Amino acid sequence: MFPDKIRSGESGILLYGITPPKEGTAPERLAEIAGKTVARLSGLDIDALVVYDVQDESARTGEERPFPFMNALDPFAFAAGYLDSIPVPKIIYRPAGKFSGEELSGWLDDLHARGFYPVFVGVPAPDFPVKTSLAEAYRIWSRHAESSVAGAVTIPERHHVLKDEDARILDKMSSGVSFFISQCIFNLGYAKQVVRDLALSCARRQVNPPTIIF
Repeated sequence: MFPDKIRSGESGILLYGITPPKEGTAPERLAEIAGKTVARLSGLDIDALVVYDVQDESARTGEERPFPFMNALDPFAFAAGYLDSIPVPKIIYRPAGKFSGEELSGWLDDLHARGFYPVFVGVPAPDFPVKTSLAEAYRIWSRHAESSVAGAVTIPERHHVLKDEDARILDKMSSGVSFFISQCIFNLGYAKQVVRDLALSCARRQVNPPTIIF
């Protein structure tokens, strides 16, 4: 099982990631999309299915989008409503800062009841008003820690610029995070550097490194 592999530090974890359909998709079309997803994954030996949250991050760049941004369905709602027949755990992304602590608490209860696992991510823009910090979100999650695992993201390209991804990872580990999913790899050297620097930082602190999934 996915959480057992995370807790034991087992290597070779294989995930499959999808984004939910766009908001406003007709119910019959949703069922069709879900059916194709189920069929596509039925023969794959994966440990978990990642359902991403799609955010409008246009404020992070001055470049014009090649096409207009369109909101997607809530990833938890899509996974719970349409993907139950896929017999693997679901990992659901959630931008913690867009929700109050009470909203996140209820969402985590629903997530836990389904046997799903959270990955909290940041807000879509630096000036976005934050309702709940990532640290507080993981504190709220901690009541499920005995029977669940929580994840976060790691960004090798950010580490190439800021040189602090290992510190970010260690900080989130102190909040209970036990696995990290990398964003898309654009440069293999950057990814290797994150692993090297994290290994050194973990050795200095005498802590076991977390699971990193690229």
